[in-house]
Amino acid sequence: MRFLAGIALILNLGQIFLGESVNHKRFLFTKPSLKPPLAIQQPTYKAAVYNHKLVSPGNVKSRTEALAVMNKNLDIYEKQAAKAGSQGVDILVFPEDGLYGGAISKRINMYLFLESVPDPKEVIWNPCVEKNRFANTEVQHRLSCMARKNSLYIVANMGDVHHCSRASDTSCPRDGRYQYNTDVVFNPHGTLIVRYHKLNLFFETDFDYPPKAELATFDTPFGRFAVFTCFDSLFHDPSIEVIEDYNVDSVAFPTLWTETPPFLYAVQWQSAFSVGMKVNLLAANHNNAGGSGIYTPTGVATYAGNYQPAQLLIATIHSRPNVFPSPQPKPTISATQSTGVYASLAFGDNYKFVNLREGSSSATVCNGRLCCQANYSFTQHGGDMFALGAFSGVHTTIARAGLQVCVVMKCVGWGTPSLPCGQTPHSSASTFSRLVLTGNFTTNYVFPEVLVSSGGTEELASGEWQYSDKALSSAHGFSKPLLSAVLFGRLYSAD
Repeated sequence: MRFLAGIALILNLGQIFLGESVNHKRFLFTKPSLKPPLAIQQPTYKAAVYNHKLVSPGNVKSRTEALAVMNKNLDIYEKQAAKAGSQGVDILVFPEDGLYGGAISKRINMYLFLESVPDPKEVIWNPCVEKNRFANTEVQHRLSCMARKNSLYIVANMGDVHHCSRASDTSCPRDGRYQYNTDVVFNPHGTLIVRYHKLNLFFETDFDYPPKAELATFDTPFGRFAVFTCFDSLFHDPSIEVIEDYNVDSVAFPTLWTETPPFLYAVQWQSAFSVGMKVNLLAANHNNAGGSGIYTPTGVATYAGNYQPAQLLIATIHSRPNVFPSPQPKPTISATQSTGVYASLAFGDNYKFVNLREGSSSATVCNGRLCCQANYSFTQHGGDMFALGAFSGVHTTIARAGLQVCVVMKCVGWGTPSLPCGQTPHSSASTFSRLVLTGNFTTNYVFPEVLVSSGGTEELASGEWQYSDKALSSAHGFSKPLLSAVLFGRLYSAD
């Protein structure tokens, strides 16, 4: 995803929520038969993602110059693949736009970086062994040889081009070619086994929407993987569709996703998606675009947040994901709201908030038919004001996306009459010894998120909370000051 910064970033997200909710209606799915779960040969596997520091392309004017830039990034990839192979890694994921970055906006400039990627459903091809079978496939050759030399699966993102004629194809772009944001997967022998074209583009005018939506999976001895890219994860198609219809165990997730407060920080969303969809998630990002990680439904295996050094992250995880055990029985949500409810903006939407008082133990707030409840106690109240917030409806600042959200968050705007709560906290001095957050959601797609503060930096609170039955529970609290705990529900039918 090519996120912008600051307020413009949130506004752009709103625009894309609107754009995607319209655009993806062009894609018609023929719902496949459910695939049975894959028989697992390896109960665990070693996964790796590379948190990449890009070698920027600059002002490239020829294919030779484009290849020179991509080869510099591929040199980095090659070193990481060798390091992964030497440590027995089974699968390695590289980030979205990792070969040329996300700043290329003109189609003619992007064209210099593209190769034609054959469909592995139609062509069996090992670029490392058959280097000259197809012309101008230098990137695929190097990626294939990385996989073959190090005996691991490699998932990477690159550009794919297919020429067309407007005389025979009325959808053919004016310049006579389709350009796709593409994920490729090579098996440990170097054979190309997956080609996936990104469905939900984010202001990517240099790329085209695929003529039909694709559900991409591949089977390994350690489970069934789905592949999709970055912004795809926020929409039903293809992410939810492929996970549910194909009994997916893990997701390989190339991304270029930066901080989108207060609910969609990169590692915050990566962790939430893994827990909410009950899959392992291997998320590879850029080191200055929000961070990368390896996640399981029971917690974070390893991650690197925003602006941490470029690094190879490795973790051994279960092939068949475990899920959180059921927490303590969640309380019945009160039919009566707490006193002192007020309205404020968060994420560009009109939330209802009620402050959490020191010495109290519960609060309830409703917004429309959604009622949210927090049962809590403070270990240390550092003078911060926390509030329980609720939003249910269509995200309409400049967009349309169905949301149901319950949030406990620090109020940065506390004391400001126009914005008493809802702005993005970056530091906190207050710790909770207990927190149970729940709501009467009508959607089954609820993604739990927790952010804590460590020296002014946002971190995940892995292993300190559980999620089950639309309830986020921390029986013993958080070891670091809390920034926010969120149940981020998606009403896909309202998009």
